[in-house]
Amino acid sequence: LLSYYIKLFNEQGTTASKNLTYSSSTVQEGKLLPMDTKKKKKRRVAKLLACLALAAASFISMTSEWSSFSTTTTRRILTEQEEEEERGTVRTNPYDIKFQLVLPSDQPDPEPQAILDELFLQDQTPFKVLVDRPSFSGGKCWATSQVRIAFDPQRSDGPVILKSYTFDGDPKTNGGDEYYITYSMPENERGYPDAVAYSKDLGDGTYELHFVQPLLPGPDSKARPAAISGGGTVSVILQYTCGIGGLMPPTKSGWSTTGGAVNRRWTATVDTSVVPPVVMARDRSMPEQFGFAFSNYKNTFAVGDSLLAQFVGGRTSEERQRQTNMSFDDYMQSSLKTATLNYFLVRVRLLLQENDIYGNKGSNSALILNSGVWDILDNNKWQPNFDDHLEAVKQYIQAVQEMTDAQIYWKSMTAMHTNIVTNPLGFDRVRYMSSTRAKSINDAQVELMRDLNIPVLAMYNMTYEAQEHMRPGDGRHYTIFFNDLLMDYFYPTNEFLSNVAV
Repeated sequence: LLSYYIKLFNEQGTTASKNLTYSSSTVQEGKLLPMDTKKKKKRRVAKLLACLALAAASFISMTSEWSSFSTTTTRRILTEQEEEEERGTVRTNPYDIKFQLVLPSDQPDPEPQAILDELFLQDQTPFKVLVDRPSFSGGKCWATSQVRIAFDPQRSDGPVILKSYTFDGDPKTNGGDEYYITYSMPENERGYPDAVAYSKDLGDGTYELHFVQPLLPGPDSKARPAAISGGGTVSVILQYTCGIGGLMPPTKSGWSTTGGAVNRRWTATVDTSVVPPVVMARDRSMPEQFGFAFSNYKNTFAVGDSLLAQFVGGRTSEERQRQTNMSFDDYMQSSLKTATLNYFLVRVRLLLQENDIYGNKGSNSALILNSGVWDILDNNKWQPNFDDHLEAVKQYIQAVQEMTDAQIYWKSMTAMHTNIVTNPLGFDRVRYMSSTRAKSINDAQVELMRDLNIPVLAMYNMTYEAQEHMRPGDGRHYTIFFNDLLMDYFYPTNEFLSNVAV
C-alpha cells in the first residue's frame, strides 16, 4: 500500500496527481506548471506527506474493518479486564478478574426476537399489558438474544452473574427472562447435569445464578459426584423473555401459534481454571420427611390431580402402589377456585363417608390434598392473579378440617419445564405454562399452609432440579422412577427403594 502511494508521488503530470492537495493556481489541464527549485522542493515534501497520510488513513480503515469482522466471527471467552482495557478503565486490583462466557458464542441468536415480532403482528394486547415495563419501546419488546456469564475464579461461594443482550448487541436494562441453566463436568457421560442454577432476576438485565447439586439421583440412580471440577459445559435454555412467562389468562388468547415460549438452548465450555461455585447436596437444607408419621396411620388417602396420583401410584397397571397404607382415591380434573370449591368438597365428603373416617372417626388416618397444575394450565379464563385460588385453598382446608379429625397434608406444586414440550398441536394446553407462574403459586401455597399449620410435602425444588426425569415431550409429569425416588424420600420406611442413594 505504501509502495503504491510512493509511486503515485513520483508520477507527475498525470491526472492521478489530482488526488493530492494542490492550490488551483498551480494546476492546468491535469499538469503541473513550472516553478522555481525552492518552491518545487517544498511542493514535493507536501506531496510526500499527503501520500503518507493517505496510506495511514487507508491502513487504519482496513484495520478497523478487520477488527470489526474479527469481533463478529471469532467471539470467545473474554475477561472483564480485557473489556475494561478497551474502555481504558482497568481496575488496579489484578485479582478481581471475571471470566465471561458468551452464549451463543458466534453471534446473537435472531430467533427470540423473530418469535416476538411474529406474536406482535398476531395480537399486541399482551405487549400492551406490559407496556409500562422498561423492556418496551413504543409498545414493543426487545428479546434477549445473547448472554454473558461472569465467573470469578477468586470466589468459591458465588453467585455467578448473567448479563442479557439484545440482537443488536445492546445490554438490556430490564428483567423478565426465564432461564434453565445447567453445568456438566467434562468427564460427565451420564447425559444429565451435575449442577442446576436458580436464577434471581435483579430487574436491570442482570441475573444472579446460584448453582446447586440436585438433591436426588439421576435416571441411572447413581450417587452424585463428591466434588465439582472445572472446564465443563454450561447450557443455557432461554424459556421466556420480556416477562411474557408471567402473563396471566386470558392475556395471550389472541396468539394462534404459541404462548410466547422461546426455548432456545445455547451451550459453551468454560475455561479449565474455572470451577463454578456449586452448593453440594450434602450442604443443603432438606425438605421435611414424614416416614414415621405416615407409617403410624392406618390409612392415608390422597385426593388431587394426576401429579399426586403418580406420586402415590396404583392408579394404572404400570404404576404399582408404593405404600400399602397409602392410596390414591379421587382424581380432581379441575382448577381449584371459589367457583369450583363445592365440586372438591362433595368428592372429599363422599370419600370420608365411604371409608368411615367422617367426624371423629378419622383420628387414625391422614389425607393428602393438592392443586396447582390445573390452575397453571387453565387458559382463556379470567385470572388476573392467584388470589381467588388461594382463597379457595384456604376454604378447602378449613372445610375438610370440619368434616374429619384425619390429619391433612398438602403436596406442594411441582416444577414445570416448558422447553420439554414437543407437541405443537397441543400448545394451547401449555399456553400459560412457565416457571414463573409455577414458582409463584408454589410459594404462595406454602406460605398459606404455614399459616394454617398444615404439613407440606415440599418437592418443588426437587422437581425443578430434575428436568432429565420428565416424561418425554410432557413438561409437567415425571417418570415412574422419579416418583419412586420422591416417595422413598418423603416416606422412607418401605423396602421398595431402600437401596436407592439420596
